[in-house]
Amino acid sequence: MLSGAGNWVRQAIKQDDGATAVEFALVSAPFLFLLIGIIEMSLMFAASSTLHAGTNEAARMIRTGQAQQTSVGTPEDIFRGELCRNVNVLLNCDLLQYQVVALDRFADFADYAATFDEDGNLEESGFDAGGSSSVVLVRVAYRYPLLVPLVGNIMSDGPGMSKMFVSTVVIQSEPYDIFEEMENM
Repeated sequence: MLSGAGNWVRQAIKQDDGATAVEFALVSAPFLFLLIGIIEMSLMFAASSTLHAGTNEAARMIRTGQAQQTSVGTPEDIFRGELCRNVNVLLNCDLLQYQVVALDRFADFADYAATFDEDGNLEESGFDAGGSSSVVLVRVAYRYPLLVPLVGNIMSDGPGMSKMFVSTVVIQSEPYDIFEEMENM
């Protein structure tokens, strides 16, 4: 009888029918967390890149004088419309915060560090696109919501598992008033 039980134990130990299922169960959870984390990080970096590109395109409207010389709306409407048109694929345009400040010279940029309120939002400083040949600071901020708790706990820098993206451009607008003077001659 003992030999029969011993044979059964030896055979049970040698069988590996469920080993693959157990190994998959042990490996699949970390693999899925890693895969979802990679997708979250990829979307986050794509959103950041989209914000920077959108900021540059919207700042171009100020640099060329198209925003200041509009007859359709205000310079702020033109700027916001261009910004939203360029970022609305990955970002919610209603959550964008921006500052546009005319400076006396490029060196004044150091005096305009990004400041945030207690809720983590960019503090408003008005919208001043300047005029011809003006130096203008354009800063756009967006609080990107992180969806995966593991990534959110690691990457979050604000309330509600979110990451603040800030894109800053300092430009000098073109001397577009020269063309107006030439037209008036």
